[in-house]
Amino acid sequence: MNARRGMTMGVLALALLPSMAAAQTYTLGGIVRRLQDAEEIVGLESISAVVDKRLAVLREFFTNAHADELSLDDIADVVTRHSVSVGTVARWDRQLVSAYTTPALRDSVRSLTTVAHGSLEAALKQKLSPRQLDSLYAPVDSLGTLVLLLAKASNQEKLRRYEIKYGAASPQLNAAEVALNYLAQLAVPGFLPSDDGYPTPYEIVATYRTTDLTAAQSDASHLTARAVSTAQLGLRIYGFGASCGKGGHFVDILNPCQSSLGAFFASPNDGALSQPWRAGSRAGVYLARGKYHVGYVFGTQQRLVFGIDQQILPYVF
Repeated sequence: MNARRGMTMGVLALALLPSMAAAQTYTLGGIVRRLQDAEEIVGLESISAVVDKRLAVLREFFTNAHADELSLDDIADVVTRHSVSVGTVARWDRQLVSAYTTPALRDSVRSLTTVAHGSLEAALKQKLSPRQLDSLYAPVDSLGTLVLLLAKASNQEKLRRYEIKYGAASPQLNAAEVALNYLAQLAVPGFLPSDDGYPTPYEIVATYRTTDLTAAQSDASHLTARAVSTAQLGLRIYGFGASCGKGGHFVDILNPCQSSLGAFFASPNDGALSQPWRAGSRAGVYLARGKYHVGYVFGTQQRLVFGIDQQILPYVF
């Protein structure tokens, strides 16, 4: 225990250096570890076994939720920002979006501040000078500021909408859609977030698909299924209703959180991996509900086309 206590004091001494504290980016896991170091200094286990156990449970929760490396800046950005990053639009960090919009995580963040400012802080005041305690608790104070932001009732709805649009269940965009939507939410009316930071319900669709299916008569006059390459250019609209995405097996059709419609293009001839934008392409319209879409192309080779939104090559098609 003495060796451990000495090591902890060494870690604490480094943590108290002003230059390092100023440059540090705080994470949930880092705050928990700092509080556990402080716990070793005061021997919290002997003072309050309940608080000691609670801190251990919180650390385990953040680790299991893959949130221990989530920075306070990341969480605060979602709460306060008026535009989203390229990474969020591209869904690179969709698991993080899902993590910091989860009610259980927000409740655990609040619990962490309660633990920090309870008997642990009272015991530290007996061991450290006010300056040392302020330096040690700098990330905890930053966490407290974040909790005040999370406590605003309007932010709960904002986070729920971020989860619907950018979280784990949201559509995956290709590279062209990432660029178009990132630029649109910076300057294009209708795609701008609201004045208080709510995400816009609109998203540009510009996609190429190689796995759509249609049916056509063969030379023997038999109706056969065929693959067809298609392109969609349209508008996706997110529904942020409280019940969207909830239901039975047909929720993606009956009650999805997003739908889209627009222009639909098919290659001149049925077949996979062909180009629907070259001369002679067939044009029409499409409608999508959730991950399913149906398109209709006009002309001499009319087709009714069905497909599922999925990418074979990430950010390509």
